[in-house]
Amino acid sequence: MSGSRRKQKERLAPFVPIFNDELESTAYRTLTPSAAKLLPYFKRICSKVTKTKADEVTVFGFTYAEAEKYGFPNAKFTRAIKALVLHGFVDIVEAGGLRGVGYSCSKYRLSKRWLTFGGIGWAQEAHRAGR
Repeated sequence: MSGSRRKQKERLAPFVPIFNDELESTAYRTLTPSAAKLLPYFKRICSKVTKTKADEVTVFGFTYAEAEKYGFPNAKFTRAIKALVLHGFVDIVEAGGLRGVGYSCSKYRLSKRWLTFGGIGWAQEAHRAGR
């Protein structure tokens, strides 16, 4: 009986939360529709890696093949990632690719930079981060 309880406890929640402060933020409201659709998938993959809720310290990969399964062609996926990075929801930790790091997928981390999106110093922070 304890084994079944343990398995039940380790399960992920059947939903991915996007909190009200995120939904009402300027950063989220100005996202493209495809980027807004992609954000929950990033949160879900992060929570799968941690086996708990998504956080800002966990590094995870998200491949183009996975994105295609969710209905994102390569070009749309690339544009959506750029929008999520620009708006402060996701940071690129390590760039992957055929030539860059050697046949590896890019590594991402969730970010809270969206809190300062459009505010004073936001453009300087985005420029410093190379976006």
